[in-house]
Amino acid sequence: MTTKNNMNAVEDYTSWTNQKDLAAGVLKQAAQDLRRFNTATSAVERELYLDAYSWLTSDDSSWPFSFLNVCQLLNLTPDIVRQEVSSRIGPDALSAPRVRSKFF
Repeated sequence: MTTKNNMNAVEDYTSWTNQKDLAAGVLKQAAQDLRRFNTATSAVERELYLDAYSWLTSDDSSWPFSFLNVCQLLNLTPDIVRQEVSSRIGPDALSAPRVRSKFF
């Protein structure tokens, strides 16, 4: 193996590791947002909760860091991850979120 091939292998490994680290961070942040903002009342906090909820419950895989692609990259089963996140937050955490009107 030449030095150039060795450098490519190192770069490929580094790139793969960075992608996995980013994917793990995205998953961790979504779980934290769901837990932290589960009972939020401010508009900003509710938006953070709804973004995390939408991401975690989506079956869309059309973008690189979608929930399904993150699970695939990390060798995780999506339904098991959803169950684990839900169990840590509360039994109703991944049920359809309540939309609160600013008038009520």
